[in-house]
Amino acid sequence: MRSYFSLILPSIFIGGVLAVPPPGQSTPTRLPKVIVKGAAIPAPHPLDTADITRITAKDLEQQQSVTLADALRRVPGVYLTQDGGIGQKATVSLRGASTGQTAVILDGMHINDVSADNGAVDLAPWGVDDVAEIQVIRGPFSSLYGTDAIGGVVVIETKKGKGSGKILGKAEFGSYSTYQQVVGAQGQKERIDYQITASRLQSAGSPLTPDRFRSQLVGKANDPLHQENISTRLGAGHETTHLSFFSRYTTRRLGFRSGFPVRVEPWRQSMDEYFNRLQGHFEGLEGKWSHDVGIAYYANNRENENSLGQKDGVNKGDQTQADWRQALRINENIQAQMATELVQKKFYTSSLNSVSNRAKSTHGGLGGALSFIIAEPFTVSLAARIDKYQGLPAVTTYRGGAEYRIFEFTFKGGLGIGFKAPTLAQRFYRSPSFVGNPNLKPEKSLGWDFGVERSFLQKRLNLEIILFQNRIRDLIVYGGNTNVNRKRVRTQGFEAIAKLQVMQDWRIVVTHTYTQAVDEQTKLKLERRPRNKTTLQVIGQVTPEWQVSGNILYVGTQVDFDSQNYPKRISMPSYTILGAETSYQLNDQWQIYGRGENILNHRYENPDGYQQPGLGIYMGVRVKC
Repeated sequence: MRSYFSLILPSIFIGGVLAVPPPGQSTPTRLPKVIVKGAAIPAPHPLDTADITRITAKDLEQQQSVTLADALRRVPGVYLTQDGGIGQKATVSLRGASTGQTAVILDGMHINDVSADNGAVDLAPWGVDDVAEIQVIRGPFSSLYGTDAIGGVVVIETKKGKGSGKILGKAEFGSYSTYQQVVGAQGQKERIDYQITASRLQSAGSPLTPDRFRSQLVGKANDPLHQENISTRLGAGHETTHLSFFSRYTTRRLGFRSGFPVRVEPWRQSMDEYFNRLQGHFEGLEGKWSHDVGIAYYANNRENENSLGQKDGVNKGDQTQADWRQALRINENIQAQMATELVQKKFYTSSLNSVSNRAKSTHGGLGGALSFIIAEPFTVSLAARIDKYQGLPAVTTYRGGAEYRIFEFTFKGGLGIGFKAPTLAQRFYRSPSFVGNPNLKPEKSLGWDFGVERSFLQKRLNLEIILFQNRIRDLIVYGGNTNVNRKRVRTQGFEAIAKLQVMQDWRIVVTHTYTQAVDEQTKLKLERRPRNKTTLQVIGQVTPEWQVSGNILYVGTQVDFDSQNYPKRISMPSYTILGAETSYQLNDQWQIYGRGENILNHRYENPDGYQQPGLGIYMGVRVKC
């Protein structure tokens, strides 16, 4: 513990002294937490040179996304794997990295699953009705975000109450006896702001067991879902000094038939998930130095019940995090940042015919970044960070990036190191046939990307192409009766993005991602990383009140494990999914909407042994008053 506090205490002392506002201080514009773009004098930011896709609350409403998995499905560089239909486990990988090598951050706190073997976040339970913005940051960014940020980072920012008080509501129904209800309130009065959202999602579920196994099923074929969410965000203060509290609770009851091989008897899973964060924001030096100090607690509890009613699997994880982030705007051309955090993780597992497991670990991190404009079109960003995990050697990561604009072209790129600390399960899990390895080394990567962007046709057409490569070493793999650092892999490819404003109210967005992901020792393709992914979206206004959109998702062939003969590998066929959305604004308060999913009723599996939903039709109404 002494090493952690030796990193953190000096920075707290220095920042606390310098951040005291001088008498008579004016009220500057508040700096946003992630991208500094609201300052009176704009200053560069380390993410200015990164490849980022931003999804706003307006985008989520237009796409009619129900879960975080829905929201990320069409993002370039992102591959989604889901064990069946709505509610079933869904994970993402970025640029060919594994699902556990994507960091997910909610309102400043890492929420990668402490109880999961590889730490991957299950996106299926995460509703998006309280989400203000999602940022998908592609590439190794451990120098800014710490562990798990090898393939990239998903940053989620929840809504803050603003404006006059409003009551919000949504009701939706559709295929597979699916019903969703959402009610909320938000607003701001003087120095108090509030936002509360409660939602309920219920579905009979689509059969996740493929047709070829249907004759083996016992009981009903569907996999039902019951899920409730409630989130609250309260704040007090003004632009220069603000205190906020965010709380989110999710409970889910899910039926499923999953595993290797596919289970034919119905199982049930219950899940409870809690997230609480208290954060203070304050500014000094006439708004040039901003600070965000927070403490958060995150916990999840998953329990499986087999077909005999026996509790056959309990997974619990919790995490406590204290952090402090600072941004110093030296002048309009230079900005410095510093972040420090202290985290404790715990996990507990138990199952039939196996021993129970308990473990905990503490780690601390300290990082800094400097961004500056050398000349008006040339921006440079540098970042470095050191992380120390209990029982592991310290890990140092860095990233350098640059952006240059000339002749209507924008060139940008970066080189950085990412890492993923071994999970508690990988280090300490024990069973009659398996013993964790406490001496595992962190997985590390060295990655680069380079992109070119240009606008044509009086900026109505925007084209961008990004090349990338990531070499990952010391991957943790199963080695007999324990885990070992053995694998070295390489992922590389490109992302192409085209945006065309056909007319004032109509636009087309096309993306293509090509990824090669191979084991450098065996030269075999990595599983569940399709080489090609293409998306097409057409969005437009038929009338000022009537919006329509259509989308196509193509995912190419990929290698997967044979669900009936693990670890045998098989080739999975490509698939194409067609969808459409429409909405009509009846007046200022009421909107009706509808969408079609998998309109061609294409039958496909992703992954092998888990059938995806067929045709789905959904309709709903929104109200804001």
